[in-house]
Amino acid sequence: MLVIPVGGCGEFGKNLTAYVAGSVLVFADCGIQMPDDVTPGIEHILPDFDAVISRYGPPSAVLLTHGHEDHIGALGYLLRRLGWAVPVYGRPLTLRLCERRLDKLGIASRLRDLRELVANRPVFFGWGSDAPASDDAELPIAQEVDGEQAVMKVTPLSVPHSIPEACALLIESLGPDGRRVLHTGDFKLDEMGEFAFAELARRPVDVLVGDSTNAQVAGKTPHERTASDALSALLADPTRRGRIVVALFSSHLERVARLARACQTAGRKLCLVGRGLHDAVAAAERARVFSLPADVLVSAEQACALPAERVAILCTGTQGERMAALGRLVAALDRGTPAAFGGLRLSAGDTVVVAARIIPGHERQVGRLLDRLVLANIEVLTGGPYAVSGHGSQDDLRALMAAAQPRMVVPVHGTPRQIYAHAALAESLGIPALRCRNGDVISVDDDIAITDNIEPEPRIVDGNTVGEVGPYTLRMRLRLSYSGVVVVAADPLSPGRLLVRTVGVRDPGQGLEELCSEAASQASLLLRDAHGSSPTRWATLPEETRRLVARTVRNTFLRRRGAKPTVLTVLPGDDFRYDEDPDPLDAAAD
Repeated sequence: MLVIPVGGCGEFGKNLTAYVAGSVLVFADCGIQMPDDVTPGIEHILPDFDAVISRYGPPSAVLLTHGHEDHIGALGYLLRRLGWAVPVYGRPLTLRLCERRLDKLGIASRLRDLRELVANRPVFFGWGSDAPASDDAELPIAQEVDGEQAVMKVTPLSVPHSIPEACALLIESLGPDGRRVLHTGDFKLDEMGEFAFAELARRPVDVLVGDSTNAQVAGKTPHERTASDALSALLADPTRRGRIVVALFSSHLERVARLARACQTAGRKLCLVGRGLHDAVAAAERARVFSLPADVLVSAEQACALPAERVAILCTGTQGERMAALGRLVAALDRGTPAAFGGLRLSAGDTVVVAARIIPGHERQVGRLLDRLVLANIEVLTGGPYAVSGHGSQDDLRALMAAAQPRMVVPVHGTPRQIYAHAALAESLGIPALRCRNGDVISVDDDIAITDNIEPEPRIVDGNTVGEVGPYTLRMRLRLSYSGVVVVAADPLSPGRLLVRTVGVRDPGQGLEELCSEAASQASLLLRDAHGSSPTRWATLPEETRRLVARTVRNTFLRRRGAKPTVLTVLPGDDFRYDEDPDPLDAAAD
């Protein structure tokens, strides 16, 4: 068997691990990565499907461990790339959340083949002599077959996480030299105590491909009840006379259900704010995970009409996203900004609880949001008992390794810091570990080792395009955001003269106009000295002349302002060229 972490190994997000047994390839998860401060303007990042498919052919199936975006968000792009309906397996809630995501992407029904996984019931993959024909002979069709015909067996095992119906995957290659790999997905011990997997008790696994998110966190991850009980006590506190706003991830569905019951007990009505939260609750109800009591729910308009002490609000936006529900509620603190949700506005005396972990890299934007709340005399509560992780800490990881008894641990789902901490933890227990990166091909045989790398490249989604934006574009966007841009062009109304205009260099005003005029004069003088004053002499300018013009303009700004902008030239014979002046920001962007 081969194990290939394609995404999520050395990073948070775009989780995808490929498993190959014989001629069968399956994907475990297919997620996206959200943009950060070095990927400005993009929608999200996909794992590199093509790197795997070009080497091993198209997947026979996609197996989803749970419904978080970093595990299911790229599925629609994969189906669109394949052009045929590869079977997609998941628990009922996961599939309902997938349907919502596929609908948003406009994925055609002919590309959907969603199949339910049942805990502890194995699924077999392989090809028998009676395999159905494919429209394309090179695209095999995955099928469930008898154990004797199959080459791979996958058994879903229920695990606790911050979303219901999460599962680990026990993946086995069949035959006399069969191997066993436990793919944990995201998990924590929670109420499962000693991780009592019946399948694991049967015999040890060869490889544990394990979640590393909390590998640096000592102790045991608290139970979900810790957060729910703390929030319930807050709702029942008679001294809190204002609205109580709880911000969480839309996937915190167990917490949502518990809060609805706590609102009933405390005599508060519950208002759900944010499309993502409404969609997730609707998916949970369709999957029959839970159903919120209708008598406790109110609309935003109804919440506005109720006394503040009788209202609780659930919303998304825990990572400081400007357009998420919490961000829009904070924006509406400014009375000049229209209220976004039926006239709903927060006010002094309200309480806002951030009941979710802040993802690394989002601390500053969350802090700015919370500061605005504090300045409006709204109490802010974060961390502590209100936010409980869905990922196992060091004691959880030790207990899992003791149960699985793997020959090798392969840490995934984390940056190098988490990966290396997880590996060190395994080695402290006497279990070897591989410190992998995306694309490493791990051969699971008598020996377990990295034998190759498929060199995956992340695929960036920008608007409705995929793969058109890469490192060069991102580097340019970062550079422009730091230095601004200066454009040099021929003046269409005054032949023989140049115009200089700026974007993002400094605020408009007389000083900027004088600076642009000086730069234009210097550059025009350079051209006249080099090519004369006749505009016909400027019809085709040598490359070196265009570079000298850009350098002259840039140096004028440097002399006057002490900073170099990015210069773009639009000159005769020129196609809007960027002046390739070396800049230390390039190294920072890389």
